[in-house]
Amino acid sequence: MTMWRQWVQRGVLCGVMLGGTTACAMLEHPHVDQISSDDHSKLASWYEQEAALLRQSAKDEMVMADAYRKKLSNGAKGDNAKSARKTDLVQHYEALAGWYMKAAEETDHLANEHRSILKYGHIYEGN
Repeated sequence: MTMWRQWVQRGVLCGVMLGGTTACAMLEHPHVDQISSDDHSKLASWYEQEAALLRQSAKDEMVMADAYRKKLSNGAKGDNAKSARKTDLVQHYEALAGWYMKAAEETDHLANEHRSILKYGHIYEGN
């Protein structure tokens, strides 16, 4: 494999990773007409649904990581370039899964804050 091709592949991989990061960071909020800002019950439910979708995305990424890990263990031991690419892909999918899980945790936190506002009239930070 030429050096140029390796650089192109790494550039594409970095682009995909940055795209995944952006996708995790950008949740699609409900339309303004659908939920009023003081309807904390609906907002909490919406955030809980988003967290579930993010967790499913994390599971999907881990399935991909496991598939490449399996290919890596079944592959030819002599081809270092292919092994390195598969190792990179395993790490890539594991990183994406981690980002999705972090986004799910943050989304759960937002849901809990809205539930707290609903229950106490403000964000409750006690134990």
